Amino acid sequence: MYDKIKKPTHSQYNDLLDTADKTESKFLSLLTEEEKELYYKINEIRTELYNMDEYEIFKNGFCMGARIMLEITNTDG
Repeated sequence: MYDKIKKPTHSQYNDLLDTADKTESKFLSLLTEEEKELYYKINEIRTELYNMDEYEIFKNGFCMGARIMLEITNTDG
């Protein structure tokens, strides 16, 4: 699975971001003001969840790196 994941280029990232912005604008134009507020609230909640996930991923990776460094420095090689 992970072997198919490739690091996106700067251009690919910008293209996706542009597509997302255009699609969101088109979508929002179809909503009432009340529906837009609900949509914005959902996005705020998802952003908070993503931030929490990213923090946990970073923390776990950092701790794993620290454990590896400790293991390397504590070996009697």
